[in-house]
Amino acid sequence: MKTEADYWALNKELMTIEKTTGAYLADPNIDHENIDATVKCGGETLPTDPDFWDRMYGAACMNAGILAEDAGLDINELIGRDIY
Repeated sequence: MKTEADYWALNKELMTIEKTTGAYLADPNIDHENIDATVKCGGETLPTDPDFWDRMYGAACMNAGILAEDAGLDINELIGRDIY
């Protein structure tokens, strides 16, 4: 299970890669609306929910993978492990 620290560590790695590639990969706008479709229907995923940080981490990985693809890059190669 991922933690808040894992999430921010991933973002730090992505920002480091951004500096070397010039590609935009870390999105500070990922929030509960990106991880819980029921927000639109009045539901909400909170940081106290057991899987909140897993879902935030996953959303950041997916976003970084898509942005890397848009830039013609492979996020897994750039970060050195499979995240997308």
